[in-house]
Amino acid sequence: MLDSRRRPGDGRGSLIAGAGLVALTLAAYSDSLGGEFIFDDQSSILKNPTLARMWPPWAPLISPSVGGTRGRPLVNLTFALNNWAGGLHVWGYHALNLAIHVMAGLVLFGIARRTLTRPILAERFHSAARPLAFGVAALWLVHPLATESVTYLSQRTESLMGLCYLSTLYCVIRGACPERAKGGWYAAAVLTGFLGMASKEAMVTAPIVVFLYDRTFLAGSFAAAWKARRPLYIGLAGGWVLLGYLMVGVGERGAGLGLGVSSWSYALCESQAIVHYLGLSFWPHPLIFDYGTALGPGWPAAAPSVALVLALGAGTLLLLRYRPPLGFVMFWFLAILAPTSSIVPVALQPVAENRMYLPLIAVIALVATGTYLLLSRWSAVVLAGCALCLAWTTYARNEDYRTAVSIWRDTASKRPMNARAHGSLGNSLLSAGKTAEGTEELSEALRISPGDPDLNLDMGVAIGKTGNIADAIPRIQKALSANPGLAEGYFDLGWLYTQSGRTTEALEEYAHALALRPDYHDAHCNLADLLMKDGRFSEAIPHYESALREGTPEPDLYYNLAFARIKTGSLADAISDYRQALLLKPDFVEARRNLELLEGMGRGQPGAGAGR
Repeated sequence: MLDSRRRPGDGRGSLIAGAGLVALTLAAYSDSLGGEFIFDDQSSILKNPTLARMWPPWAPLISPSVGGTRGRPLVNLTFALNNWAGGLHVWGYHALNLAIHVMAGLVLFGIARRTLTRPILAERFHSAARPLAFGVAALWLVHPLATESVTYLSQRTESLMGLCYLSTLYCVIRGACPERAKGGWYAAAVLTGFLGMASKEAMVTAPIVVFLYDRTFLAGSFAAAWKARRPLYIGLAGGWVLLGYLMVGVGERGAGLGLGVSSWSYALCESQAIVHYLGLSFWPHPLIFDYGTALGPGWPAAAPSVALVLALGAGTLLLLRYRPPLGFVMFWFLAILAPTSSIVPVALQPVAENRMYLPLIAVIALVATGTYLLLSRWSAVVLAGCALCLAWTTYARNEDYRTAVSIWRDTASKRPMNARAHGSLGNSLLSAGKTAEGTEELSEALRISPGDPDLNLDMGVAIGKTGNIADAIPRIQKALSANPGLAEGYFDLGWLYTQSGRTTEALEEYAHALALRPDYHDAHCNLADLLMKDGRFSEAIPHYESALREGTPEPDLYYNLAFARIKTGSLADAISDYRQALLLKPDFVEARRNLELLEGMGRGQPGAGAGR
């Protein structure tokens, strides 16, 4: 049983500690709220058609067919709430990311404080439980290794999963208190467990880790834990069913077997990655936003890392038997990394710092408790100094995230052979109007990886925007020959054919893009516009309707749809569409004039012309 005795001032002391954690974290991340949308934010937020729908209530839970929120409906819902509350103003997205991180830190403080007062640890740590728990939470909250999970908006998947993971454990700990209503806390644990499964796949280990915590700190044995809380663990295991359903199609995010990366090669890479992560935990430099897709040197260069990881695994098993608390901490580290850092490849991103978001807690917990055992009261000074240094480093690291150009320039300088970094830097420079410099970076990316379909596609678009259609088309065709499933390639090819007046071919390419991605909003829009210009009004209508259904409602789309309906004789529907256009844009003069003609003249024909 947990010690339920509370001394006077316990609640006030925890509130003060919590306020201190919030203040410290806000200071460390005070320069992070103005950063731009970068990298996967394009597909997860800017080009995510599902964020425009807040009704019916379950609509935002239907995540898009592509992008970082696919199969992660809770994250998609939070982005939809951001979009509903503030549109695409980036400040709100960063503020919510930071709030999630702060809440996770406060939950961690509660977990650490209660764990340090358990009988198995109380003899050594009970008197210092609160300040030591504060130290653990503070070091984790301001550690720069967590910046990618907080400042990079698309990694809300990681931080939200982390909050759910920690909350599940915290609810189980609270439910084990003798004076608490167990049912409510255990129900909350199951709920947060399900929410975590709906945020990111790494939550898969939570039921196992919680069960091990119960055995180590609460019940004393697996049998006792199962006997005392069997319904809880059945409920937590039910989250695996939800996760299995959500993971259908996970291969399209570049994860899983059969993607051209062998399990052996990936395991060698991940052994080196784990050692690298450990090094960054103690000395967080250099931090790299994107490590690229290269797996690095194989055997025998990976042999020392493999030996160290195997030693960590063996040591964890021994410690679970003879020193259960220490064994649990090491198991936490290895188990949470296991889904992405074992043998199942994440081909597009074999190394990523965001994966250390939760495992970092284990390293910090060992450092903080070890420092206390060595230095006793003086440990507070050492840990406070470390927290301030880490907070300053985090503040400085967030400056790299200020713009897409700055983060990609930093990445390309640290990983000069990372083709994706150079390509992304090139695209960012092109978006900033720096055509010559952007094209040079794309050329460097293609020099490193000449056959990369995404890079050839980007170069084709860049060339096309200069008006050189003849040279742009072969580039995109090369990209499609390398990856025939690249819907964006057919879309861009359709755009180039449109620019050169090859309407029939453009229609075919847009149709091909939609065959691959039926919810491709921009393809519906462009295809509908071309059909309108070709006089095929009845064919254009369903594409305008799909565009309005799949993306943010736009007044021009309603205007064009209304005109198509007029041409097919659906005047009542046209009136409704003009009204919708005016609701979105009250000063839409052409829509108001045409609506007045329809309402006042019966079958009077409004003037033609697409609003787009």
